[in-house]
Order: sequence, then C-alpha cells, then structure tokens
Amino acid sequence: MPRVLHTAQALVDVVVEVPELPPRGGNTNAISEQRYAGGAVTTLLAAARTGARAVHGGAHGVGPNGDLLRSRLAADGIAWS
Repeated sequence: MPRVLHTAQALVDVVVEVPELPPRGGNTNAISEQRYAGGAVTTLLAAARTGARAVHGGAHGVGPNGDLLRSRLAADGIAWS
C-alpha cells in the first residue's frame, strides 16, 4: 500500500457569505460563516480516498481549529504524528 506523509501545515479555511459585494471602498456584513479543514488536509484526504495510507506530519495546533482539523483527519482514517 502506498504511503503519503505530508509535512505542510493544516489550515482552517473560513468561508463567509455576503448578500452582495460592497461598492468600491465600502463595507458589507457577512450573513453566514463556515469553517473547513484545508491546506495539507485537502491533499491528505485525496491521498486517503485513492487508497494510500496518509499521515500528517505538520502542525495542526490546539483549540477549536485544531479540534476541527483532527476530527476531519480522523474521519477519513488519516493519522498524525
């Protein structure tokens, strides 16, 4: 079985929805926000889903963002070191 060891950082992508783009130099308020595991996690998910044994060897932090990353990795059977 192939193995992928990714050492880059796992990141959290924050996606916000806005009702419309503001005018140049203006502001607008977001109406929703979602957080997704990104960065190295995206590469590792692709590797795991194609049959490779995937391991994250980079930083993933602590707190709610770290928890999000670890839960996403665990959901697809990806280990971290």
